[in-house]
Amino acid sequence: MRIEIIQDFDYVHAIKFLESRHNAVIENPENEAIILTSHPRVITMGKRTEPSEVLIERWSRLFEGVGLYFTPRGGGATFHYPGQEVIYPVLSLERRGVSVHRYIEIMAESARVVLEGMGVHSCWDPLHPGLYVQKRKIASIGLRISRGVTSHGMSINIMADPGGFGMIYPCKAPGLEVVSFQEVTGEIPVRWSVAQAVARELVTRLDKIRLKQACQH
Repeated sequence: MRIEIIQDFDYVHAIKFLESRHNAVIENPENEAIILTSHPRVITMGKRTEPSEVLIERWSRLFEGVGLYFTPRGGGATFHYPGQEVIYPVLSLERRGVSVHRYIEIMAESARVVLEGMGVHSCWDPLHPGLYVQKRKIASIGLRISRGVTSHGMSINIMADPGGFGMIYPCKAPGLEVVSFQEVTGEIPVRWSVAQAVARELVTRLDKIRLKQACQH
């Protein structure tokens, strides 16, 4: 499976790119890929986002250079920024025989294991989907599943962005604190090392499921 890195991807262009990849996988599951990227500072609003989740006034947001876009993924408002690594798997769950619930668990566990190996102990909260370090959110999940194919995915906070998450209610949770890899460890990892490791772990776990299913037939 291809793992591609696209640095500093404009959010509008990224959504169009994901849609084209999504359609390609529907046509042929062999086109599966995982896109690793980052975005300029932008607030995105999922299908269940309420306007009250965005706290910053339009003029202030524009002054700060922060975009605002609606997106077809699930979940509430979130914030992307250059110091974050975003993982967009475009996979056929139908082909792999994996339920949406199980896929989310596998994605979360893949990230948890990778972060643990890098010195960041986190846990998964299914009620407010994401990974948390002592109740502070370090990774978020927001998916779109259409015709059995995934798009969108997970974001992991690598470097801090002071004030960025204060523009929204992350995960529809007023007062939720957010943290980064840098703040937890005091270090900044090699660029893309976290996202690449999570992508590889995700592929390994999904392939094991498919291999197990094949052996049972």
